[in-house]
Amino acid sequence: MRFILSLLIAFLASALSAQAPLPNFMRGCIANLEYHGGVSASGTWRDISGNGNDGTLSNLTAIEMTGLTQGLTTPYVAGYVNLPATTASLKDATAATVEFWVYLTNSSGGICLYDDCTNSNDFFRFAILYNFDTTDGADRLSFTRRDLNSGDQGARKTIIANTTMSRNAWHHIAAVLSVTDGVGNGFVKLYQDGVEVKSSTSSVYAMTSTVSYGVRLANDFNTSAAGLLGYLDCFKLYKNRALPAEEIYQHYKTGRRH
Repeated sequence: MRFILSLLIAFLASALSAQAPLPNFMRGCIANLEYHGGVSASGTWRDISGNGNDGTLSNLTAIEMTGLTQGLTTPYVAGYVNLPATTASLKDATAATVEFWVYLTNSSGGICLYDDCTNSNDFFRFAILYNFDTTDGADRLSFTRRDLNSGDQGARKTIIANTTMSRNAWHHIAAVLSVTDGVGNGFVKLYQDGVEVKSSTSSVYAMTSTVSYGVRLANDFNTSAAGLLGYLDCFKLYKNRALPAEEIYQHYKTGRRH
């Protein structure tokens, strides 16, 4: 009897000491910035992933929109959020996912929604853009990364969504990169509102570089005319994890409070 009791006590102790597995949406997440996670009076957007990758706000304001939930508004074209240049960078990643919700009120000119940059001359390592590089003049989402296999200023590779993105409505955006090997095999995919809108398997390399200049939301590092006019919320950054299509769709269906 004592032996059975000892086994039971040992089992319970082991079960209590074991760490609960992370929720699926948190595996590989190195930054999780949600409005309800907190925006301080000093202009810090707190990272609730536990990794300390807080965002620093410039010309952005936390507000509550009538009929919608809270978000960050960018009333100035030069507004942005900076994340730590080293710990929030996708440098050396062989897989990555960036996802967030965005509400566009104006799309005049090109808009940079996310920029992981190698230098101040706007050499995107991994960027999500809107109304950039479009040949038909339509308001389209695009996903750009640098082929850094040929150096920090390697060839720019861009995929452009097949669909347009309406203004004055919330949209869920995700960009995914997965590298299979070191010779260019893999894939990049762009999602809008839970649906894949473009993909490519051409020249997909790990984002290696000797430089981590910075990571920025709602603008690029030139801050000249690429700033978001609208609202931003629920930003998540995954390093060395390419979210599958079904998980991205679930995040979209769950909404802005998953």
